[in-house]
Amino acid sequence: MKLHGTFLSSRAGRRIFWTLLLAAAVPITVFGVTMHQLLSQQFESQATKQQVQLVKFAGMGLLDRLLVARTTLSIVARINRTDGDAAADSRNGRVLTEVAQLDADGQLISGSASLAQRWGTRVAHGLAQRDREIATLLVGADHDAPGLRTVLIVLPDEVRRGRVWIAEIEPTFLFAELAAESSGSRICVLDSARQPVYCPTSAANDEAERAASGRHIRWQLFLRSDFAINDWVLVSLDDGSPEGSGDAPLAKLSALGALLTLLLVSMLGLIQVRRTMVPLELLIGGTRRLSEQDFSARVRLRQGDEFGELANSFNHMAERIDHQIHAMRVQSSIDHEILHNLDVERALRLVCQRLEHIVPGASAWVVEFDRSSLGLARVHSAHAPLAIVSQANTDLARADDEFVDLKRCDAPAWLATLLPGSAQQVWVRVAMAAGERFGLLMISTASGADIAAEARREIAELCNRVSIALSSADRERRLTERATTDSLTGLANRGHLYDAIDHLLAGNAGAAFSVLFLDLDRFKEVNDSLGHQIGDELLRAVARRLRQHAPPGALVARPGGDEFVLVVRGERRQAQSLGNLLCQELARPLELDGRSVVVGGSIGLSHHPEHGASALELMRRADLAMAGVKARGGGAAAWFDPSMDTHMAQRAEMLADLRIALARNEFEVHYQPRVQVSDRTVKCAEALLRWRSPKRGFVLPGAFIPLLEESGLIDGVGLWVIERTAKQLAQWRAQGVGLEAVAVNLSTRQLEAEGFAARVIAILARHDLGPGDLELEITESIFMNEQSVAMRSLRQLHDSGVRIALDDFGTGYSSLSYLHKLPITVLKVDRSFVEDLGRRGSALALTRSIIALAQALGLDVVAEGVETEEQVEILTQLGCHELQGWLFARALEPAALVDFMGKSVRTASLST
Repeated sequence: MKLHGTFLSSRAGRRIFWTLLLAAAVPITVFGVTMHQLLSQQFESQATKQQVQLVKFAGMGLLDRLLVARTTLSIVARINRTDGDAAADSRNGRVLTEVAQLDADGQLISGSASLAQRWGTRVAHGLAQRDREIATLLVGADHDAPGLRTVLIVLPDEVRRGRVWIAEIEPTFLFAELAAESSGSRICVLDSARQPVYCPTSAANDEAERAASGRHIRWQLFLRSDFAINDWVLVSLDDGSPEGSGDAPLAKLSALGALLTLLLVSMLGLIQVRRTMVPLELLIGGTRRLSEQDFSARVRLRQGDEFGELANSFNHMAERIDHQIHAMRVQSSIDHEILHNLDVERALRLVCQRLEHIVPGASAWVVEFDRSSLGLARVHSAHAPLAIVSQANTDLARADDEFVDLKRCDAPAWLATLLPGSAQQVWVRVAMAAGERFGLLMISTASGADIAAEARREIAELCNRVSIALSSADRERRLTERATTDSLTGLANRGHLYDAIDHLLAGNAGAAFSVLFLDLDRFKEVNDSLGHQIGDELLRAVARRLRQHAPPGALVARPGGDEFVLVVRGERRQAQSLGNLLCQELARPLELDGRSVVVGGSIGLSHHPEHGASALELMRRADLAMAGVKARGGGAAAWFDPSMDTHMAQRAEMLADLRIALARNEFEVHYQPRVQVSDRTVKCAEALLRWRSPKRGFVLPGAFIPLLEESGLIDGVGLWVIERTAKQLAQWRAQGVGLEAVAVNLSTRQLEAEGFAARVIAILARHDLGPGDLELEITESIFMNEQSVAMRSLRQLHDSGVRIALDDFGTGYSSLSYLHKLPITVLKVDRSFVEDLGRRGSALALTRSIIALAQALGLDVVAEGVETEEQVEILTQLGCHELQGWLFARALEPAALVDFMGKSVRTASLST
């Protein structure tokens, strides 16, 4: 910036000047405007008061003239004269224009015929509505002149009853004094309906409308006592503002004072700008030279104020920048290694070189703690090769607060061979990030010399960069592990597994390798019965066993849940051998928290290249093979077969049809009777779901019910079966069919739905059935977890009165303690025991034990799968209460069940 006789050539100078000017101008302006408004309001208030008085006086005058007109008409009435002379004159002119005498019907008696013709009807109507003893006023409907309507005065005759005197009041006499020329203001007169009687302007209707709706000065003309009509209103059309405020001299004086003040402020502002801008220009010039890398720039100022202090600080800053620029270049190269390459070894070598540069004659090392092994440390130096030492020897960082700042201490023994001469001490600082220790900076000075403060600051900067480099490397390592490793077992996760298979395929498209897909057979039972903590420990134990037996180079992964995958190179026979070995190993007990647990595993195998050319396809087909092993009972290893794809496609197609079967009303409920042993009558029947598909025909329950449970459709379909069964039982009751209860099968999944018990009870209530009319059959799998939602729902149903039957007893996870603790009222003997009665002694012994146990617990016993009379005889002798099977009837449609119940059930026939 150059100075040319003025100090307003710079933006900063102009900003200071205008700031000072505005600082003075704004208060003066605000003060002047405020005073002007106050005076204007005062004048306006006075003018308004004057206008109110003016309207009031005009109104009083109008009232006086109306009274004069009434008096004049009363005189005319007394002298009984209706000629033109009767309309007496006053000093203000003629009072009445025309006079007439009318009877009560408005007919002319004497006087002006035209007046009677114009007003007769209205006068007669008015007399009927008002007090006939009081004078009144009527206003003409049409304007006789712009802004003017005729006013008629009506006076009852005091002598002759039934007669009235009417006269039009002379408009000039009535309204002349309201004209602007007379009153000094424009005044409108409005009647009680706010219609104009008189307005002084040519646009009378518009003015009257404004007067009726606007905010104008008003005065109420009280006419009720004198004329028995509602009050008129006088409205001033002037706004009440004064024509001249009289504040012009004050405004001129205020403007002159403001101008003089602004001139004074302008002069002072110019002086202040000069005192500010001269030193500022010098500082700007020095800063510009410094920005052009002229580090010899200095600012010479002798002022003893803050600008002088700023100049001294600038000169001191320029002296230090040269040193710092060099340090920043070195640090920049270190940052580049950290941010772009993350070459930790090269970055730490640069740090050692810089440490030896800023501390002349020193030797420097950076010790890097190995975060993965937690047992080793790497020692970096400026010139020597990388050295590996035990972290036990790096206990210089043992104290929390020690060595957080640079501190001198005795050199460790492992560093003695690297120290120059007879040096026995080193300077140490810990490299930390987020409260964690990642390494050490170590410096050995000649003869233990001290380190200057400036060097200490740069050492702190370098230590921060070491912390960043080491923490970034550690974070990248942990992120890589987290992204590719299962946190529970330490095995490869799903992403790492697919990447590894893709890498194998990319390296050699024809490479032979196998995928072993393993799923634990009884993991859910262990997890539900022993808890998730034991379940997690089980998964870790399985992972250790798989790693132990996996061949070298094999990848062991856990994609999720209780599934494990192994990827092994080689031919199919090698993979088959490994699969058989793993099945044997998983069949051996595992010791978990003092418990011996056996889970077993099912393994499906796929092989590249014949079973797929992508990771997704190989995994899918190995999963299909594993599902086939599961369906056959598990505990084995089997290869994928192309027929599995066909089976899965058919399964998917059936599942798609099942999703719409309920909406299309394709499901049916059939009923298999349960025959009482005592009298061979039917008191209960089991409801069984059937599917009549338009495409497949009659589908067996075993083909579609597992799909309903796996897909979750069983929730909706199960409730539909209960609803349909309850409705059918209610219909049978109405028909007099003597069926006491109906049994419905439930899955554990249905019971685990929140609010299931309440919905079942609501269904029974909706069909006017009691809880005892329904029996729900469950399997033993529900007893794996006594604290589950299913168990709570079961107890709610039992407490409400619903009968609970345990189906297929003795074939699952039975425990005698469950029969004692859980809400069971009926025990059903499985068909696998009944079908061998009379043929195998063991079947008889087991059946006798089951029935005896049920009787001891007070449970009703129902035997399933009865097909021969011999079985009936044995079960009867053992004390069974009810029998169910094809010997009596298959599952019947509702009408067929009613027919069956009407017959005697004393003969046994498979065709019944």
